[in-house]
Amino acid sequence: MGKERSKREARPKPRDIPDPLPLDATVARAVLKASDDTFLSMVPPETDLKAQIDKVDTLVRKTFERGGLALLASGENGEMDAKQFNYYCYIHFKAFCMILVEKKIPFNRKVFENELGERLLPIFLQQKGVLAAASSDSNTRSEKKEEALAKGIQNGITLTDQICKGLESYGFVSIAERSELDGERVTDWTKDLSDLQFSIPIDMDVTLNSQILLQEQGYRIYPDFGRLMITAVLQRSLDGLNQSVSSEEYYMDTNYNSDPNLFEVKQVLVNIAIDSK
Repeated sequence: MGKERSKREARPKPRDIPDPLPLDATVARAVLKASDDTFLSMVPPETDLKAQIDKVDTLVRKTFERGGLALLASGENGEMDAKQFNYYCYIHFKAFCMILVEKKIPFNRKVFENELGERLLPIFLQQKGVLAAASSDSNTRSEKKEEALAKGIQNGITLTDQICKGLESYGFVSIAERSELDGERVTDWTKDLSDLQFSIPIDMDVTLNSQILLQEQGYRIYPDFGRLMITAVLQRSLDGLNQSVSSEEYYMDTNYNSDPNLFEVKQVLVNIAIDSK
């Protein structure tokens, strides 16, 4: 076995991932507010979300602080770094989930994700007219469907790249880069011969810990903001063209290691699939 192992190629070099840029606290607070507003729009009006968030905060704050997290007394209204934002995402989304469980409120996760993605788009795509263009360019009735689909996906891809750059520049992730789209595959998709798939590796999302912790606790609502925005902008870009955009994420360790005990999540791999309804 040792002889055979020596014939193998060397293991891949570890991926060099830089630290994220400093978090833009103004954008982070806007993201938290959009999350709260989306949740409140889907539950009874008497729901006291703030009380539940405060309750969760009281329950878990000391545990996080013992782990080395420094939380300011001013809370979410003061300065906020990436670790603090991760904490606030955790207590907000855990509060959402606890309300749903305790009150036994019917809740459509997909509708929540779509609505939150839509509310986040103006925060990350602030150029005037960008979102209006995403809704209208692909919906030109005078065009052939193949031309409209080609224009729609091109617009959606352009906006996806802008979202990725925004995630990087606002300090939400280290690197977010879309995989290249094969031209032949795009052509087949416009002719309804196949679906269209591509991926976006997102390195060192600052909310990784809250995403994973919430899922480990059995909750299905968690702050994967990049995936929600990308799904929403692609769906908007293809509005009226009978296309369904679906997405899922995989948690990856970018460093090869044969020991599962050394597995450490550093990347969220977002897979996008677009197909006819």
